[in-house]
Amino acid sequence: MIPPVHFGWNPETSEDNFFQQRPSSPGIQSAAGMEYRRLVALLTSAGIEVLQLVPEDNLATADEVFADNWFSVQPDQTLFIYPLKNVSRRLERRPAFIQALKRRYPKVMDMSPYENRGLFLEGTGSLVADHRNKQVFVSLSGRTSGNLAHEWSRITGYEVIPFASEDVNGNTVYHTNVMMYAGENFAVVCRDAITTLASKERVMDALRLGNRDIIEISMKQMHAFCANCIELRPVGGENLLIMSETAFASFTPDQRERLSAHGNILHTDISTLEACGGGSVRCMITELY
Repeated sequence: MIPPVHFGWNPETSEDNFFQQRPSSPGIQSAAGMEYRRLVALLTSAGIEVLQLVPEDNLATADEVFADNWFSVQPDQTLFIYPLKNVSRRLERRPAFIQALKRRYPKVMDMSPYENRGLFLEGTGSLVADHRNKQVFVSLSGRTSGNLAHEWSRITGYEVIPFASEDVNGNTVYHTNVMMYAGENFAVVCRDAITTLASKERVMDALRLGNRDIIEISMKQMHAFCANCIELRPVGGENLLIMSETAFASFTPDQRERLSAHGNILHTDISTLEACGGGSVRCMITELY
């Protein structure tokens, strides 16, 4: 995780991230920092080890807290570094951070040079991976190139399931991980956001593999970040499902009961980060294997 040291409104990312809301009051950075620390405390108290990479410079990286977009680690311990659409976000790939990660994960696949060709793939924002069945769900957008998703799949051996998705206003959903999540034995998905019947059927059929419990959410719940959750497991412990307070409050009682069957639900308020940054808990956490 990366603390929101330089957090703020980013007009460049807001051009295609319709989950962002321009702040109307001061104190955004202070509130974001407090929310971040609460989330870290929640994770550590539950037995999750949190590695924090702390920015020690004055770079204007308003979205640095959403580190899952520029790097990810596969279960085989391959480190991927990704190409980002927004020029302002490319500064987040600090050389010191990359070197620290490389010391831990020497097998590196650096896809960032594709930026020079106008091709982008924004980490686990773009790629919702089902590691158990070796599939990856990809909602195509200006931030998510189908060609790069297939290149990623060639390297990893995962099957790509591409589709298009839109919000209630017909805007392209900017990242896959705000409209679906694939857990170990469950999934959360906004089927209504998927634009074609054929794609809806393909996604749902793939999610059903292994008798997975599928929790469908509405467009309204999607905008409340109900799909932007993450399943974690402390060493020697039981599964945990981490989400924001916004998401938890937006699930129905029946949905919460079904989710709790797959792990203890932990939630905390990160409403400033969500509103101004347009991302939630899943976007803030990059799994390390």
